[in-house]
Amino acid sequence: MTAVRPTLHVRVESWECDFNGHWNTRFYCRSFDAARSVLEAQEGQVRPGAPPPGWRHLRFHRELKEGDALEIRSCLAEGGAVAHVMVCEGRVAATALEEAGPHVPDLPDLPRDLEGLVLSRGLAGIEVAPWQVAQSGDSPAELGPVRRDELGEDGTLCFEAQIARLATGSHQHMEDVGFRRETVRKTGIGRMLVELRHRPLSSCGAGELLRMESRIVQAGGKSWISAHLLRTASGRPVAICETCLLAVDMKERRAAAVPEMIHAAVSAD
Repeated sequence: MTAVRPTLHVRVESWECDFNGHWNTRFYCRSFDAARSVLEAQEGQVRPGAPPPGWRHLRFHRELKEGDALEIRSCLAEGGAVAHVMVCEGRVAATALEEAGPHVPDLPDLPRDLEGLVLSRGLAGIEVAPWQVAQSGDSPAELGPVRRDELGEDGTLCFEAQIARLATGSHQHMEDVGFRRETVRKTGIGRMLVELRHRPLSSCGAGELLRMESRIVQAGGKSWISAHLLRTASGRPVAICETCLLAVDMKERRAAAVPEMIHAAVSAD
């Protein structure tokens, strides 16, 4: 990693941690987004109003807690995508791949020994198309209006705000499926986000109401994949996210069998 360019340093704050005491996903995402901005500034490519990356793919390798000090280093992956590697105490905590855009920065190549941590794994070969209307098996969530302070310079809903909506919508999805906190307490089986792919589809303005429709598209032995479509109240797709979650034995802190309720909720579409 010494040959890879540092683009951001971050500290995990207590108020950024979730009800499990772990750093919330939105702040991983905000940090990777900030690293991209720093990278563009270093390259002299700051372009007010520039569109966000056409896609982002994140992998989460370690749970981070209050007081952890983080460094993000950036490089180029095979195919020209920009790779960001988040390191805590010398270990990779999370990674992000994103579309480089029309101006590819001058960066060192991704070290080969990191390719296995950066490239898609659970979501490899999975890309769900936005669906037209909610199906009976979908889990809907009303997510309120877009605030002006959530809009970027290009007038689109910023990445962090979209991931914050994803957190609420995906949590409501699990509630609807029956994978609730009480279920975790009784069974000892929880869930952990291990991969996330985000694709923006359109802009939305201040005051527009947002909602999310979520569905499980695939379930395996120890993990499952969900799709989450963010829309405006008028039905216009704003973004789509695919997530790969791992079932976890909360006592042993290791992968467990996916609960039957997840298998039963796999979408027929």
